[in-house]
Amino acid sequence: MKKTNLKRTILWRYITIVFTVLIADALVILGGSFLASSILTDEYLKTSIYVQQEQVGSSLDQIVYETLATYARIFTTDNLDELSDSSDIDASYDELISQAHINTMIYAGVVTEYQGYELSSDENLPTPLAVDQERVINSENWINYLRTSPSQNGEELYLIFGKKVINPLQPDVPVATTFFYVHHALVADIITNITASTGFSFLMDSEHYIIASQQQDSAGTYLYSPNDYPIKNDAHHEIIQIDGKREVIAITPLSEITSSYGFNWHLVSVQPYQVLFSELQSMQTLIFITAFIVLLFSVGLSIIMTRRLVSPIKKLSQKITGYDPSLPPSFTAITVEDDEIAQLERSYDEMITRIYSLMEKNREDAEYQRKLELDSLQEQINPHFLYNTLDTIAWMAKIKKEPDIEKLVLALAKFFRISLHRGDKFITVEEEVELIQHFMAIELIRFPDKFSVTYNLSEEVKPYKTLKILLQPIVENSIKHGISSLERMGHIEINAYLDKKDVVYEIIDDGIGFEPKEDLFKRKEKTALHKGGYGLYNVNERIKLEYGNGYGLKVKSTVGKGTKITIRIAARL
Repeated sequence: MKKTNLKRTILWRYITIVFTVLIADALVILGGSFLASSILTDEYLKTSIYVQQEQVGSSLDQIVYETLATYARIFTTDNLDELSDSSDIDASYDELISQAHINTMIYAGVVTEYQGYELSSDENLPTPLAVDQERVINSENWINYLRTSPSQNGEELYLIFGKKVINPLQPDVPVATTFFYVHHALVADIITNITASTGFSFLMDSEHYIIASQQQDSAGTYLYSPNDYPIKNDAHHEIIQIDGKREVIAITPLSEITSSYGFNWHLVSVQPYQVLFSELQSMQTLIFITAFIVLLFSVGLSIIMTRRLVSPIKKLSQKITGYDPSLPPSFTAITVEDDEIAQLERSYDEMITRIYSLMEKNREDAEYQRKLELDSLQEQINPHFLYNTLDTIAWMAKIKKEPDIEKLVLALAKFFRISLHRGDKFITVEEEVELIQHFMAIELIRFPDKFSVTYNLSEEVKPYKTLKILLQPIVENSIKHGISSLERMGHIEINAYLDKKDVVYEIIDDGIGFEPKEDLFKRKEKTALHKGGYGLYNVNERIKLEYGNGYGLKVKSTVGKGTKITIRIAARL
């Protein structure tokens, strides 16, 4: 990116971010207004409509309860016996109805199907259907709502309730079916009190059949669009479009009637949204205008603030892009105020200082590793020359029939062959142990009857790779410093095994032992490397450089008892 465009880029990026945040804030405000609208709607419906609907439910429950009470007054055991023994059954039935004092404000009349007779308190009442009688007979409910039906002349609507008549002396056998005709106008008047003149209410069942309604023409029919009136287990509301107008529909299940009689009735109230929430809509409009003004003001303020912020950011950017990692860091303050940009600048300076320190340390480590590799290479050059010479000596010893010399020279030659290993850095664990076996063969010839050696090499560890010539310096130290001065015969044990994800070597001797010092593996410039071997320090450093600080040598020694040195490296195939 060109420096001339930096300021413009930062400016527009910042404006974009701020503008996005402001838009998000505006949307939150608008969303909050809608949420407030929803909360106010719920609160209004909860404290007004739902409460009134529950009161209507209680009134309807009283009507059903009164119907059962009326049934109990009409169809007593004595009345049923009288009706059965009567020679004029119609007259006897009229007498029973008269004695029961039926509330004519609730009921238009009662029709009873008894022993093939249709007994009616009012001939204008519609005749019960065969399906109504069958439903009543087969029902286990105390009472059943059947349907809403007009009178014979079509001038009035009735809610028809049916109940089977039971003789208390023979409760298992119904003797008749009776039907109560409740004035639809009474129920419509009850539900009218819920809504103002601008809305209307109606009563429906779970099949969206309209039982009663302020709009009388719709009673006794099914809803034209039932999906707009979802049925749920608790009171709720929906906002829908009816004839192009927004309407609030509040639906409350009449749980009292449903639990008592199994009717599953729901009361629905429809109110015009505009009338119900005219004040709320005015408040929303005011919120929209306020949010827009705040948005414009915030955009202007963000542009001013951006210009103040861009300058130090631009200088910091130039400082970052102008950094040369090959030169030591030099710092100059670009901000005066102790703000976020100043903190960012300080953090950047600290990061650059840290990076430069790490780069310097990395260069030092690389130089040190290169020195170790050169030292190792130097140690390998002389054995390479000796290997060829020893091969010739072994051949001459064989010709002159000198078996001890031949054995010594061949062991030494095999040792150098494995140690050189075509210049490879790694050999297998099996080859490393074989190398130490050849070394020990030479030492046993040099020091006969001075010590014995045992090897414990697990099969599973043999194919794993290891840095070469790790054991030889350790074993050489065990012989030279631990066993050579003993007046008795010493013993060395060499173990190699797999420990989870690590390869572990153990060199154990029963020599004179020593007291390990804390700085045993610390670098000593004059004695770190010596002719003829690597030394403990060098072996430990090679392992750490290759495998990391979690690996290396561990020494455990007791004066007069012996020494155990453990070598741990990562298991690699």
